[in-house]
Amino acid sequence: MVGFSEEKLASLFQPDVLLTQQYLDNFRRKTPLEPEKALLLAVLDDAVRCFQDNILSQNKKKQMLFEEAEAWLFSEESDGVFSFVSVCALLGFDP
Repeated sequence: MVGFSEEKLASLFQPDVLLTQQYLDNFRRKTPLEPEKALLLAVLDDAVRCFQDNILSQNKKKQMLFEEAEAWLFSEESDGVFSFVSVCALLGFDP
């Protein structure tokens, strides 16, 4: 290896030392979470539309859509990412 000194060659095999913050900075997003927020907003919008559009429906399928939307909208559970409480919290809304 012409042009490599022993010091340069040895430096190739030295471990890189990073602070935890420097390591984590490599994995942080450079852009905001806009696509994820758009998805959460679409889930919320769909539930509200299913609730409003089918509230007085006589059709069994539409009644089922209304009941599912009602159960989701008025649920106090916050276990899942797509629970009503979690969706509102992630979007910055007061459930």
